[in-house]
Amino acid sequence: MDCASSLLPSSLVTGKLQTTIPAALARRHGIKTGTRLEWLPDSKAKTLVARVLPDAVTRLREAQKIATGNKNAAAKLQAEYEADRAWQRAHDREV
Repeated sequence: MDCASSLLPSSLVTGKLQTTIPAALARRHGIKTGTRLEWLPDSKAKTLVARVLPDAVTRLREAQKIATGNKNAAAKLQAEYEADRAWQRAHDREV
């Protein structure tokens, strides 16, 4: 392990396979109690990435905007979907 990696935030996995997210990262990414994370393994780089998923309220608001004909909301959702699919293809999403 090099010196630079020891300066990065880290956490310990418990016997129940639970871990704590470092407070600075949680604040920066809006992670709080009830936030859902999606775990994406990258077998090529031998890494595991956690993505913060939008909460149900945010998803409902976006769906309501789309239902009322807001074309910007629909385009934003389509762009996010396409970016997610591209990321998953690029990172070999096998669990």
